Formats: sequence, structure tokens, C-alpha cells
Amino acid sequence: MPFDELVDRIATVLDDERPDVVATFGPDGITGHPDHIRIGEAATAAFLRFAGDGGPGFRRLVYGGIRQSVIDRWNQRRVKAGLPAWDPDTVYHLRGVSDERIDIDIDTTGVALLVRRAMQEHRTQWNDMNNPEATEEQRVKSVSRETQVIAWPPVRPSRVLTDVFEDL
Repeated sequence: MPFDELVDRIATVLDDERPDVVATFGPDGITGHPDHIRIGEAATAAFLRFAGDGGPGFRRLVYGGIRQSVIDRWNQRRVKAGLPAWDPDTVYHLRGVSDERIDIDIDTTGVALLVRRAMQEHRTQWNDMNNPEATEEQRVKSVSRETQVIAWPPVRPSRVLTDVFEDL
């Protein structure tokens, strides 16, 4: 679909719903996946049509991100298990966000098992995301936090938030 048409379709839904927070992929797509990058660009463009327009909603745009320190730990485990480290220059490999850029850190322990089960239903979502020697407990723990970067408004919070709606 042409990019402008995609943005228009997303903008139509956003205009109807007027959400306070929109979450999407950032410029790295988390894994460099071209579809993730493109939908993130389109959602961002649609959000920015309305942000600051004086109407309701559109108070925060967030991008999913994984702390670089987490990627580094995962890479250490991968190398120890004889697997290659995630290479941020390779499509479909995880990319980290510098730890100091993380603006929101949500404890998702209460739903981590459900997230893990959902990921198991999609072979592309869990194939070798972690060390194959990891225990199930370690795999569930790896999805027990959601971290995000606030893309809009441009002013960063003075502390790491624990909810996407905090301080709105």
C-alpha cells in the first residue's frame, strides 16, 4: 500500500478514537524488520497530524525499545551457548536502546506467562530470541518488563515512568 494511504488509514482511526497514548515501533523497528519500521513511520506521521491540535487525546507517542544492557546480557548468554550475538546491522536481529533513553519501564510480571504463551504460538516470535538452554522461568522473566521511549512530546520526564499514562 502506498505510504500516504497507510498514514491516512491510521489517521482516520486515530481521529475517531482520539487516544491519549499511541504506542508503535521506533525508527529501528526493534529488530530492523522493514514492516515494523514502516508501520512505525506511518503511525508516527498519523499521530503528528493531531498532536498539539487543541483537541482531546494525543498526549504521548511512545516507541517500544529494549534496554541495551538487556541486549548485552542476552548476547553474553547467546555467545556462551555457542550462538552468534545479536548484530544490530542485521535485519531481524534485536537492537538495543541506550539505557538512559528509556523513559517508561512497566512491570508486566502479572501477564508475562500469557505473553510467553502468545509468543510460542508464533514461530517467528520466539525461535531463537533467547539462549536455547534458558529455563522456562528465564524465558518468562525476559518478558516481565516493557520498556519504551517517549517520542512525543519532545520534553523527557524527569524520572522513569512506570505506566504509559503516568503524569498525563
